[in-house]
This record gives sequence, C-alpha cells and structure tokens, in this order.
Amino acid sequence: MSAKPNYLTEIIIRSLISLICCLVIGYIFYQARIFNRHTSTFSIPVEGIVGSIFFYSLRINIKNAFAALLVLFVIDSAFISHATRLTYLLRDFFYIGALIAAIYIFYHFFYNKSQNERWLEPLILSALVATFTLVSTTILVIINKGLNVVTLQWVYYIAKLYFLIGLGIGIGIILTEEPYSEKILMYFRNFFKS
Repeated sequence: MSAKPNYLTEIIIRSLISLICCLVIGYIFYQARIFNRHTSTFSIPVEGIVGSIFFYSLRINIKNAFAALLVLFVIDSAFISHATRLTYLLRDFFYIGALIAAIYIFYHFFYNKSQNERWLEPLILSALVATFTLVSTTILVIINKGLNVVTLQWVYYIAKLYFLIGLGIGIGIILTEEPYSEKILMYFRNFFKS
C-alpha cells in the first residue's frame, strides 16, 4: 500500500525551486536590488512566490489554488508591499491578476502539451506573463490618467521585469518535472520530514 502524497509539502518544495530560479535570474540582471522592498525589482521574489505557489496548487485543485492566491494577496498587500493607499492596492491587484491569468492560460493551453517541445514552455510562460502585465499596466495608466508620463523605456523595463519572472517560474517548472530532478525533490522531501 502506497503512502498518500503530502500535497502541501510538494507545493512548498516545487515552489521553492521555482523561486530559486526566479532569484538567480533576477540577480543576474538586477543584482541585490531584487531584495530591496522599495524598488520595483522586489517584484521578482514576491511574484515568484505567488506565481509558483499558484501554479503548483492549480495542478492539484483549482479551488485550493484560488484560496492560496487570496491568502498570498492579503499577505503581500498588508505586510510586504504595505499597500495602504488604494492606488497601490489596485496596482498589486492588477499585476498579480496579470500573473495569475498568464499562469492559468499557460496551464490549460500550453503546459505538458508536447513532450518534444518542453524546453519552450518557460519561454511561452514568459511571453504570456509579460504580455498580460503590459495589458494591466496600460489599464492602470489609463485609470490613473498617467499617459503623459509613460515612456517606451518604462514599458520595456516592465516587460523585461515580468518576462524574467515568468522565465524563472517556467524554468523551475521544468526542473521539478524532469527525471533528473527526482534526487533534488527527494532531498527536500526528506528535509521536510525531519
């Protein structure tokens, strides 16, 4: 008789691997600024956590995925980004919503659809995350009537930032599912058991 898998442990382990991928990629491009809560590059660890936990929860149960998302959004807004003003709360809602929409579409239409093209999945997820974030950014700019302050350089910066977040999550997904990653997962499973 086989033991029932501990889904929470699996979500945490796999999310940590995706988060580490996000941090490595973010560090390559932005160095230690990704750990500064007062910069936009702090989105890399925050969105990396939110996106990977949502993805791995989505694989198990859609209700639990959205429940986890709600908890993560409240934690992010209250404790991490300190979104006390409606403008910041709206920003967080739109950016996390864009990330979640991209991951949801990726999961249903692209994830695991072709075993021969698995290496493309991180790039597909990256493109989806960047595209949805740019749409959200456009909506936020229109809502805030800030069209006169938007520059092409700023748009490129946001697209690059969220492309890297999607790439980190996507590479983490691939690393946790390939056969060679079983040793890494087994190490973390044993670590969490003790």
